[in-house]
Amino acid sequence: MIKLESVGKTFGENVVLNNINLHIEKGTFYGIVGTNGVGKTTLVKIIAGLLTPTEGKVNINGYQVDLNSNKVEIGFIPDSPTMYDYLTGEEYLYFASAILDIQKDKIDEKVSFLLKKFNLYQAKDKLIAKYSNGMKQKLSIASVIISEPEILILDEPLTGVDMISSNVIKDYLKSFVEKGSLVLMTTHILELAHNTCDRIGILNQGTLATEFDVANHTIAEMEEKIRRIYIENNEVS
Repeated sequence: MIKLESVGKTFGENVVLNNINLHIEKGTFYGIVGTNGVGKTTLVKIIAGLLTPTEGKVNINGYQVDLNSNKVEIGFIPDSPTMYDYLTGEEYLYFASAILDIQKDKIDEKVSFLLKKFNLYQAKDKLIAKYSNGMKQKLSIASVIISEPEILILDEPLTGVDMISSNVIKDYLKSFVEKGSLVLMTTHILELAHNTCDRIGILNQGTLATEFDVANHTIAEMEEKIRRIYIENNEVS
């Protein structure tokens, strides 16, 4: 469970986030949607414990998050993950397993399963430098979920990813949620969020402008409400 109470973040005089209140239960695929520069990345980094909020609190499963929190139960995947190009895909997963302190007698099984699940098994002996963007993104996700975190946070995970890789990633994330885990994803593409998520929050000018239960709204209804929000905010500013 993720709970934010009056979270704000400023950098100098620049207010990036203002009074964010958010509650996401386990077993939910939640999408944060907004245009570039509205604070999506800042928000998910605060939730993951990688940034400290200027004000407010973040609680994960009842425990307050800060820079010193144990983040094993949170898996975070940035929009441009840094990878070691001189390793093969298989070597990278073994490397991640060692860092995440995966039980040794489980590593071989987990690495093999994830390589096959993400259609990377045939390329497991290739250097990551020779991987496509889609392959790198799938490997990055595999390297995080190998520890089976309770919460998975992804920042623009499908940017620059081909359609086949995108479908593989979306299908796995949905299955991850079906097992009772929580997935939080940012995107600037409303259609992607509508087709993938259970619930969507719209971030605009650093505030959580509105939320939607996807099952109760068509994408046209959501687009119209978001359009009105943008118009009203532009008139105010």
